[in-house]
Amino acid sequence: MSEPNEKLLNENEKKDEQVEQLFTKSETNEVNTFEPNGDISVLETTIEEERKKLKDFYKKSKRTSNISVLIAVALIIACFVLVSQADTALKIIGYCLGGAALIGMLVFYVLTKNKFPSATREYINVVETRYNAFAFHNEKYVELTFDKNDKIEKGDIASDYVYKDISRLSSRNVIRAKFDGQHLLVSDLAVYHKGPKSQDLPVFVGKYISLENNVAFDGRIILCTKNAEKPVDLPDYLEDVELVKEDENFVIYTSKGVDYKEVLGTKLISEIKNIKIENHLLNVNVVVWGGHTAAYLSFDDETMVFPFEKEFKAEPYVQYEKVQTSLLNSLSALNKHKEVKSLKVEQEIESVNAQEEMSE
Repeated sequence: MSEPNEKLLNENEKKDEQVEQLFTKSETNEVNTFEPNGDISVLETTIEEERKKLKDFYKKSKRTSNISVLIAVALIIACFVLVSQADTALKIIGYCLGGAALIGMLVFYVLTKNKFPSATREYINVVETRYNAFAFHNEKYVELTFDKNDKIEKGDIASDYVYKDISRLSSRNVIRAKFDGQHLLVSDLAVYHKGPKSQDLPVFVGKYISLENNVAFDGRIILCTKNAEKPVDLPDYLEDVELVKEDENFVIYTSKGVDYKEVLGTKLISEIKNIKIENHLLNVNVVVWGGHTAAYLSFDDETMVFPFEKEFKAEPYVQYEKVQTSLLNSLSALNKHKEVKSLKVEQEIESVNAQEEMSE
C-alpha cells in the first residue's frame, strides 16, 4: 500500500492546532454551568409544563391579535362610511375613527411584537438546560459549560473530511466539557450543501461530537454504522480514501497505508459496529485522525425539534443519552498514547535495517 497523499499529511499536521482552536474559541464569551440531573420524570414534567405554558400563551396572543384586527377593520370601515357623508361633523368623526384605528394598531404592535419571541426564547432556554442536565448526568462528564453564543464554524466541520462541498451549517446548544479526562464538544448540528437550483440541502442533521485522542498516525479512518434499508447522512468525502471493510450495515474507509485494526483495536471497532440503528437513531459516522475524533449521530425530528404542538416524550432523548455515553466510553480506548507508523514507513525501516546488516 502506498504512503498517504501529501494533502492528507498536511491536514493531519494542522489537526492539533484546529482541535485546540475548536475547544478554546469561546473563552471570551459568557459561560454558564448547569446541574446534571438524570431523573427522567423531571425532564418530562418540566418540559411539558413549559410547552403547555408557551402554547397557551400563543393561543391567547393569537386570539387577542384577531380581536384587535377585527376592531381595527370595523373602525376603518366606519371611517370610510362617515367621511363619505356630506355632513362635516360626520366627516370629522370618521377621520377621528380612522386615526384611532391606525394609532391603536401601532400601539398594539409596539406592545406585543416582542412578547411571543421573548416567551419562545425563554422556553428554548428551559428545554436546552433540561436536555443538557439529563444528557450529561453521567459522572464521567466534568467541567461542563454551556454558552448560548457559542457556534460551530464551517471550517471545523470541513476539516473532518466527512462531508464535501459544505455550503453552510447551523449549530446550537454547544456544550464543552471533559470526558474521561479528554476535551469534549457536543452540539446540535445541521450541515448543508448546494443542491439543484443552488438550494441548500441537508446532508447531516443530528448531534455532533468532537473529542481529543492520544493516537498518532498518518491519514484518517471513517467508520459508518448505517440502516441497510434506508441509509441517510452517509459520508461523501471519499475520493482520497479506500473502502477496506464492508458489511450490510457497517463500512470502514481509511487513507492509504493505514492499518485501522492497529490504530483502533478490534474491541472499539466491534462496539461501533454493534451500535443499534433503530427507533430515533438513523446513522452514525465516526472519523478518527491523529489527536482528534469526531462523531456524527443522525437523529430524527422527534429528537432534534423542540416540542410545541405535540406532548413531550422523553424516549428519543433517553436513547440519545445512552448512545452518546456508550460511544464515548468506547472511544475512551483511544486515550492511551499510541503511535502507529504507516506501512510505507515500516518498509523503509526494514530496508535500512537490512542494509545495515549487509554492510556488517
